[in-house]
Amino acid sequence: MTVSIQDVLHFWFAKGAALNWFEVDKAFDADVKNRFRSTLHAAANSKLEHWTETIEGRLALIIVLDQFSRNIHRGNAAAYGNDNACLLLAKHALRMGDDLWLKTYRPHDWRIFLYVPFMHSEDIEDQRRSLELFQTHGPEPGVAHARHHLEIVTRFGRFPHRNSILGRDSTSEELAFLAMKEIAG
Repeated sequence: MTVSIQDVLHFWFAKGAALNWFEVDKAFDADVKNRFRSTLHAAANSKLEHWTETIEGRLALIIVLDQFSRNIHRGNAAAYGNDNACLLLAKHALRMGDDLWLKTYRPHDWRIFLYVPFMHSEDIEDQRRSLELFQTHGPEPGVAHARHHLEIVTRFGRFPHRNSILGRDSTSEELAFLAMKEIAG
């Protein structure tokens, strides 16, 4: 089955879908995998480049590469495998003014997905840009999350919770941080 830009946007922004965006939900992950696994595969293999020709196409492709990748590959390194391509696309979308168009013509929550790839980056400059974008254009909860992500990357130079998944050794400071996070929830 061929999935369209509108299929992605309708699914992701359907009424009530926001409840699943930033939560771990096995049923939702399974639904994303069932509907969009082949779409993610096509996107990861540059088969959906034509989607980059429109604002909504770029947004849908970012959602596929960033969010669906995490839903489909939760718990393994492939979840982060499209981050660089997604970040480049998000940077291009911002240069094109996509976030300002989305702010004007779509609900505010649409444009935050152009900013999230910056938040997912382990590069400090991308983290600073994430905070700037959320402070300028994003909703308040996004600002708090962006600030928290920046603090972690500033402190460790990376996201320690990814270490085991990516086969990286954790420092003693990272292990202490992870233990505190588990206690705190």
